[in-house]
Amino acid sequence: GAGGPGAGGQGKQNNTNSNNSNNNTSSDNGQMLKCTNCAGKLEDTHFVQCPSNMQHKFCFSCCRESIIKQGNNEAFCPSGDKCPLAGSTVPWAFMQEEITTILDMNTSNIKDKS
Repeated sequence: GAGGPGAGGQGKQNNTNSNNSNNNTSSDNGQMLKCTNCAGKLEDTHFVQCPSNMQHKFCFSCCRESIIKQGNNEAFCPSGDKCPLAGSTVPWAFMQEEITTILDMNTSNIKDKS
C-alpha cells in the first residue's frame, strides 16, 4: 500500500482564506486607501470614487489638478481614462456643482501628509 500519507490532508488548506474574523473595516481588503494618481493616503470619505472603475480613487488635490488641466466644461475621470458609465459608452464626468466645490476647496489643508 503505497498510497502516501499526504494525500488526505489537501482539503484543509482552503479554510484559512475564508476566515472572517478580520476586524479591519477601513476597506474591502484591509489595505490603506491610496489615491490612484499620487498614492497619497485617502481619508475614509474625503476622496472621489470613479463610478466605472472601483480601482480609481482620487484625493481632492488630484481631482482639482485634473479638472483644471481638462478645462472646458467637462472633467472626466482623473485617471486620464474616459471611463464609461455602466451599460453605456458615455464616459462619466464631474457634475458642474462638484467641479465648483472641488475648485473652491482650500487645498492647503487637504494635502496634509502627516
